[in-house]
Amino acid sequence: MEKIIMKKIFLIFKEKNLQLTINLLILIMVFSGIFGFIYETLFYKIDLGYFVKRGSTYGPWIPIYAFGGLFITLITYRFKEKPVFVFLMNCLITGILEYSTGYVLDKFIGIKLWDYNTEIWNFGNINGYICLRSILFFGISGLFLIYAIIPILEKLASEISEKKLNFISRTLGILFLLDVVIYGFMPKEENSIVKQEIISTEGIAYALTLEDEIENNTIWCGTFQLIWNDLKNDLAKQDIVFTPQLKVVENLNKETFKTSDISDKYYYKKIRISFLRFKSGN
Repeated sequence: MEKIIMKKIFLIFKEKNLQLTINLLILIMVFSGIFGFIYETLFYKIDLGYFVKRGSTYGPWIPIYAFGGLFITLITYRFKEKPVFVFLMNCLITGILEYSTGYVLDKFIGIKLWDYNTEIWNFGNINGYICLRSILFFGISGLFLIYAIIPILEKLASEISEKKLNFISRTLGILFLLDVVIYGFMPKEENSIVKQEIISTEGIAYALTLEDEIENNTIWCGTFQLIWNDLKNDLAKQDIVFTPQLKVVENLNKETFKTSDISDKYYYKKIRISFLRFKSGN
C-alpha cells in the first residue's frame, strides 16, 4: 500500500520509472536553488546598489527555492495542461512556504533571513515575511520551471546513460544536502561573517561623530550618531550632559549627522524604531 502511495506521489512524469523520476526531482531542486541564488543576487544589487552574498549556505543555491521548486513540481506538474491553475497554485504554494518558513525561523529560532519591510517594491507586505511582488515572481518562475526547465531536463536525461544521470544527480544532491547540514550545524562562531570582519579590523580606530579627530585607519560609526539623536530627542528631550562633560558628548549633541542625510533605502531609516519605543518594549 505504501509503495502504491509513493508511486502516485513521485511518478508525475509520464513513462518514467521511479529511479528516473527521483533523479529528475533532485536536478529540479538543485536548479531551483541556483535560480533563486542568481535572482536574489541581481535583485539585491538593484535594491542596495552593490552585490551581496545571499543564502544561508556556502554553495551558489538557496534552500527555500530548492524546496519550493520541488513542491511546485510535485503538486502542479500533473496539471500542466491548465497553466492558469498552475500559476495560481504556484503562488499559493510559495506564499505558504515563504511565510511559514520566515515565521518559524523568526519566532522559534531567532533568525530573520529576509525582511520585506526593508526592501523596494514591497507592496502587499505581510509582517516582512511575504509580499505581493515575491508571490507573483514565484508564480511566474514556477511557470518557467514547469513549461521550460523540466522539458529541458527530461530531454537531457533521455540523451545520457542511466549511470551518468545517477552520478550527476546524486553528486549534486549530496553536495546540496551536505552544504545545508554542515552550515546549519556548524557553531556560529566558526561560520560567522561578522566575527571575521571584526578580526580583520583590529588596530583600526573609530570616530562617533563628524566633529571627532580623524586619523589614519579610522572608521566613522554614523549609526551611533543616529541612535544618540533618538536618545536625546525622544527620551531626554534635551542635550545629554555628563559630569564631567566629555568632548565626544558635546560633538554628539550637535547632531551633525541625521536621518535626513541618508537615503530612504537604508535599513535604519526604513524600519527605524525610536529609542523611546525600544526602551518601552512596544
